Amino acid sequence: MVDIEVTSPKLWVLPLTSSQIEKYNYIKEKRDEGYFYYQISDMMNESNFKPQRTDKFTPQQVWGLEFKMEKRLKRLDKIKNPKILKISILEKK
Repeated sequence: MVDIEVTSPKLWVLPLTSSQIEKYNYIKEKRDEGYFYYQISDMMNESNFKPQRTDKFTPQQVWGLEFKMEKRLKRLDKIKNPKILKISILEKK
């Protein structure tokens, strides 16, 4: 029998959907180009993007999407990769 112990706070992190990543990248790209949140929300409403809980994007939702993703990325950067603490082989008797 093999006994392996791995610890990491990264093990609980839920993966993002491709839709979430696509929305964030679009918002980031438009912000880097100098657009305001109200302009980005209008562009997203005219494109193929769909909000999760409402009919259309508002500037506040666009800001929230960007803010929450930035917060998530900063939090994940602080977390260290998984660390193997102990590996042992147990003899079965």
